[in-house]
Amino acid sequence: MNYLFIIDNFLNWMEINYTLSLLLFFIFILFYSLFSLPGLLILYVFFGYVFGIFWSYIICLISFTLGCYCFFLISKYILNSFFKKFYEKHTSKIQYIVKDTDLEYLIIFRLIPGPPLLIQNVLLSLLDISSMKFILATSIGVTPIMLFSIFIGHKLNNIINLNNITLKSIFTWDLFLILFFIISFIIIWIIFKKKLSN
Repeated sequence: MNYLFIIDNFLNWMEINYTLSLLLFFIFILFYSLFSLPGLLILYVFFGYVFGIFWSYIICLISFTLGCYCFFLISKYILNSFFKKFYEKHTSKIQYIVKDTDLEYLIIFRLIPGPPLLIQNVLLSLLDISSMKFILATSIGVTPIMLFSIFIGHKLNNIINLNNITLKSIFTWDLFLILFFIISFIIIWIIFKKKLSN
């Protein structure tokens, strides 16, 4: 079986059915995030390769945040219904420590690569945080790694599709967009760190 031929046909179908592909991609990421499955970074690279930076980022961010939020609500309901007595005394201590800066801690927690998505979502559902704080922390915290992965996929597409790579093809507007977001998040991180130290 020629796998390259199948992949090429699949990519051609996605280009022809671009809007439908975006919709299916949105639903796929939503359910993937809802079940907190591993391997999202590979999917971000693939979608950056196929759809480019703008649409990949917008759809990934919305569908990922929505999927995690649905998991958060379901997990919170189940844990509160059946296991509240077991974890309440431990989470109350954490809640007391982070009560004034809980959004900042949540963003930092989301920024740290390493803990699997399932563990992150379960731990966050144990805390007494509002839906708005969860959504903000998730969307802000996941943006740097998501943009970086999508950017890699987009650049892979450009390199494959270009015969002669020039400086102009490397230093495009999307590179500066990525740099802008990364610098912005570093500045936000510094502000949060100063706020936490005061």
